[in-house]
Amino acid sequence: MTYETGEAKRSAILTFLRSFRRTYGSSPSIREIVEAVKLSSTSLASYHLNVLVEQNKLAWTPKIARSAVPIEEEDACPPQPK
Repeated sequence: MTYETGEAKRSAILTFLRSFRRTYGSSPSIREIVEAVKLSSTSLASYHLNVLVEQNKLAWTPKIARSAVPIEEEDACPPQPK
């Protein structure tokens, strides 16, 4: 049995987030991330999302559904009209 490194899993999460957002226009749920990247639990997905936040690769608010956004997408979004 082979295991991916944490960095490989986080890269897979970012790739999945970008693809999901392009397809559906919103971010996936934690459970969708778990299934897509083949993680063992939602807490492990949360751990990886927190690491990506610390690395400034992701904007994510825990406890807010579907809030994970890769940083480059957040920067590319035009300002919302008021």
